[in-house]
Amino acid sequence: MSTELKIGEVLTIDGLRLKVIKLLARGGMGSVYLSKDESDNTLYVVKTPRLTDDLSENESLKGRIGVEYDILKKLSHENIIKAIAFTYNPQPFLVLEYFPAPNAYTEFQRRKISNENELMIIGKQLLDAACYIHAVNIVHRDINPKNVLVAETLKIKLIDFGTAKHFYTQQLKEGDPVWPVTKGFTAPEQEKYGFSSPLSDIYSIGATLYYIASGKNPREVLDGDVPKPLTKINPIISQRLSEVINIAMNPNPNLRFKSATDFLQHLVGATILEIQQPYLLIGEEKVPITKPIEIGRTHTLCNECRKYRHARRINIADPRNFVSRHHMLVYPRGDHIYAEFIGSFNNAHIIYYDQFSDNRPIVKKLDANRPWMLTNNDIIALCYHEKLGPYFTIRFVDPRW
Repeated sequence: MSTELKIGEVLTIDGLRLKVIKLLARGGMGSVYLSKDESDNTLYVVKTPRLTDDLSENESLKGRIGVEYDILKKLSHENIIKAIAFTYNPQPFLVLEYFPAPNAYTEFQRRKISNENELMIIGKQLLDAACYIHAVNIVHRDINPKNVLVAETLKIKLIDFGTAKHFYTQQLKEGDPVWPVTKGFTAPEQEKYGFSSPLSDIYSIGATLYYIASGKNPREVLDGDVPKPLTKINPIISQRLSEVINIAMNPNPNLRFKSATDFLQHLVGATILEIQQPYLLIGEEKVPITKPIEIGRTHTLCNECRKYRHARRINIADPRNFVSRHHMLVYPRGDHIYAEFIGSFNNAHIIYYDQFSDNRPIVKKLDANRPWMLTNNDIIALCYHEKLGPYFTIRFVDPRW
């Protein structure tokens, strides 16, 4: 089954008449073409999957490109590639903005960074993009040098959201999620156990910056469980910046930066005002736990709202209504913080990394109306699904530990 496009072929997609100019790239997943809109000569990229006689594989590839469009169409950020249009007819075509730049893998095989500031400029943009997607419950899951375009001006675009996750939306294959592994850049907990979170993206960004600074895949220069310090590979990198990137790449998720915002602040050397009391990390927002916090789906006032009127309310914008109107209660009692599932339907779980089992994620279901004493770095997972994973996650952080 041939899905290759011919140079000069004209595609009609969502009102656009796109003339194929040239092939930009071809890989195992499909092909990428440069095209021109015949009405105004605007250049666009057209992606199409490589379909074969394997029907199961075809469905997976179609699903991947469909997921990419579903997620990208919700986003608008200067450092994230923009989706323009999509169709399944006569075959899947995804139209993207054209950003004329090589990927970071190619660019930094060709040359070395000239100074540390270049790395800071690229890193800041990449982390700005990560802060943006994490704030809306999206995990990219495959940030690596080939998925970061870098222009001569050092402006970057994050690409390839085909294996990203947003709520339950993600690529599926035979009923199970497919998680990507790019060796050297995928976080250990994702590579080994298939569990991804914003912390996985933080690891991948650290590994990508390591590659940009050194021209080496971090896995090729291991010193025990971690890569050699950048200062030993590229002398223009300061001790401070080397240590920041090493923290992001810690094999233990709990020892990485708590969020992309924290990583960004450390990267640029900003003055950081640390919260000294327990808090919830919701997206990129830190919510101190000074009184009960009630968490639920955004809704108009109901009779049950009166029951929790003395608690701080956190609304979850849930497009599919999986989260209950009143789903979780988190509250202090003595020196401890407790989580309690109060939802009328669905579920809540606690996920933590087992320090004695190679940081394997452990998932525990909460019984309704029975308090669970939280410990530092516990993940509160709303509407956990055995195959699809958590629908929405909130992290508990206790700086007193």
